[in-house]
Amino acid sequence: LYGKGADYTVPLDLIVQALEGLRQAYSEMHKENKLSQSWPIETMLNVGVPFDALYQSYDSIYLEVDGAIDATIRLHWLASIHELLKMWVNEAFSNHVSSASSEGSSASSQLAQAVKNGGLVERIKAYNATLEGLVEGNSADIDEVKIGFREVEEAIRKGF
Repeated sequence: LYGKGADYTVPLDLIVQALEGLRQAYSEMHKENKLSQSWPIETMLNVGVPFDALYQSYDSIYLEVDGAIDATIRLHWLASIHELLKMWVNEAFSNHVSSASSEGSSASSQLAQAVKNGGLVERIKAYNATLEGLVEGNSADIDEVKIGFREVEEAIRKGF
């Protein structure tokens, strides 16, 4: 569905915000302790949104709301970004044996482009710096997301 000519009618950022809002509301209503749920990301990927476009959407929304939201919501956005990056790295490196810079899946080429030209590794470091500065929130959840970002960064470095 994505990329079929009418994407301008409902911007990707709006859909991502709505799905993440539903995810957060569901978690609050059902008192779920799970920090990140991947169904909003999986939904967008299933309708054909490429990893790089989805990441750009999550990152731009996060940058828009970063200073205006409390630590708990910021942590949820960072956990979602981590989940997306983890899925992207797994998809990129699962489709071939050599490195991600070789011919491979579109996820692989998108990841290579994001690392090379988009400063993805630097953004991951910035996310970790933000997590280091969070004083509110569950410290175990914060540590879990920090470790997750480090693992994603390490996988990217090994793959390239």
